[in-house]
Amino acid sequence: MDKKILKIVYNLYKCPDNQNYIILSSPNSALLANLGIKTGSLIKKEKTYPLGGPVLISLFQRQVAIGKEFANSIYVSEP
Repeated sequence: MDKKILKIVYNLYKCPDNQNYIILSSPNSALLANLGIKTGSLIKKEKTYPLGGPVLISLFQRQVAIGKEFANSIYVSEP
């Protein structure tokens, strides 16, 4: 019997903080790609700043802040 495992897909801006995620899709942006934010990357969402502020993520042992508009267009799932 085949069991299908469904993974929840989150918008990076709205997903829970302090969790690890795999990027499923991201905007076609040279800036994000140069930072390592691309499909298949493993990241940790550290925090969403209040009042529409940026999202702080960790990847490759560094932290990067991503603006709300970019974060809303990045989709992730739990690893």
